[in-house]
Amino acid sequence: MVKSIIVYFIKYYLKRIFLGFSILRSDIQSNKSNCTAKKIGILYCIPISSPRYKTWNDGFVNAIKLLGERYDFTWINIEDTKITEPFLNSFDFLLIKSNWDWGPDKLLREEFKNLKVKKGLAISGVAIPPSLKEMLYYDVLWYETNWYSKIINNHPNIFHGFGINSNALVSKEKNIKYDYITIGAFSPIKRMEKLLTLKGQILVIGELNNSIYCKKIISRLQQKKNIEIKPFVEYSRLSYYFAEARTLYIPATIYGGGERAILEARSCGLKIKICLDNPKLKEIISSPIWDSHYYANQLHKGIESVFDYEKN
Repeated sequence: MVKSIIVYFIKYYLKRIFLGFSILRSDIQSNKSNCTAKKIGILYCIPISSPRYKTWNDGFVNAIKLLGERYDFTWINIEDTKITEPFLNSFDFLLIKSNWDWGPDKLLREEFKNLKVKKGLAISGVAIPPSLKEMLYYDVLWYETNWYSKIINNHPNIFHGFGINSNALVSKEKNIKYDYITIGAFSPIKRMEKLLTLKGQILVIGELNNSIYCKKIISRLQQKKNIEIKPFVEYSRLSYYFAEARTLYIPATIYGGGERAILEARSCGLKIKICLDNPKLKEIISSPIWDSHYYANQLHKGIESVFDYEKN
């Protein structure tokens, strides 16, 4: 087993050396009439009850649209689609949008251990990865931050893959109503209780849920006269609320997301405030503002790396 993994690593790293980073954005936009379009299934999970079920339109979604001329995509929500092994193996490649041990990743690694199709995981979040053997279930991994790349760098084929849908976030004329705006679900890892100590007018945008924490924190926030709560805002409306705020505040732990919200707010000219115990978000404050064109290019590189390896 150890010997096979070592051989696997050597082959992959040799392949990466020769592959390089020569794939340009113009390659992505080439017409698929020049080659046979690969069939790619995109596995994701959005509950039917979620307002995002019909309105998901972030940088990942737009990146897939940009790649539509090169690949033949099929969107597969595991919440409303019957998943079978023959169905999954009918694709040339599976692109899984998931955190480790959640939703699509959990489904595939537990119930479809012997799929023949090539697979890649676009990691959503920073969950601790499984063993190397389990990580190698995927032929390629995409990570969102350099901070997290160090956690998965024992996998031989990883790419940065992240960006915002800048087309849907057009900067609006400033009309300041709030000192702070925060975006995120009402869950413990978001640490919404830290908003209670802020001074000034605060706008909170977050998807509601039935958890005890959600009910308690909303009750506490509603008691503050300087805090306004909006349960959910479509992606296309975010820039309007960014135009009304001076600073985006993300008090989350390292497990509480916030990466995309920070890039979105920065693209609209907001100042950023985070907690000092979150090195992951500190990176995003000064990183490039990656967009969906960059995201599409990185997804393309990762997908093609798998098939280039096969040729070699």
